[in-house]
Formats: sequence, C-alpha cells, structure tokens
Amino acid sequence: CTCDGGVAATGAACTAEGAEICASCSAGFRPVGQGCVANTCTCYAGEAATGAACTTNGAEICGSCSDGFRLEGLICVGVDMGAGACACAEPGRTTVLRDGAGTVLPEVYGGSCEVHNTTAACTDST
Repeated sequence: CTCDGGVAATGAACTAEGAEICASCSAGFRPVGQGCVANTCTCYAGEAATGAACTTNGAEICGSCSDGFRLEGLICVGVDMGAGACACAEPGRTTVLRDGAGTVLPEVYGGSCEVHNTTAACTDST
C-alpha cells in the first residue's frame, strides 16, 4: 500500500496491493476515508500555517503576519502602528485599533489599545 501524508498500511491491513490505504496520518494531515489529506488553516491578518504547523483542520493558525501585525500565540494581532492607529480615551468615545487600511480590528486581533497617540481614530460609543 501507499500513503501520501502518512504511514502506509501493511500486512492484512493492506487489502489491495498498491492501494492508497493509510495506517496513520502525519502531523498536519487528517484521515479521510482510507487516506490522509492536508489540514487547511486560516489566518485573519497574515499567511496561514501549512504542513505540520497546521495542526487542526479549519483552525486559525498563522505562519506569518502582515505588516502592522505580530504573532501572538497562534494568531496575528495588531501592533501600535503610530499616529492614526490607536483611538483616544475621551469620555463618551471608544478605543479602537485600525489596520493599515483603516479597518477596525476585532478585539481578538488587538482591537483595543493601551497606547493612545492620536484622536484621529476616535469613534462615538453610541
């Protein structure tokens, strides 16, 4: 038997000579039918992990981050990108973090800032 992405079945477990029958799958692969297929990861603000680094199919696991982001754990989060990146701490306003294109980032990706370097990104909280 053969097995792309894992260990080929042998002996009685290999029911047809030359068939794609896997006994187990390598890191970064998951069993589908009798074979193994590569996991596919996602990444909101960068390049998704591939191969053995993509340990769970469909998970958000980043291999690298876009400009303005840094890897924190398995995901890319926003970094302080200078003037215009962080909002202000004015009463009645919310603090937001925007990426380089001005898109407001969700909290999980660094959507709140501790550093407030401009009022340009302030938004009304109502």
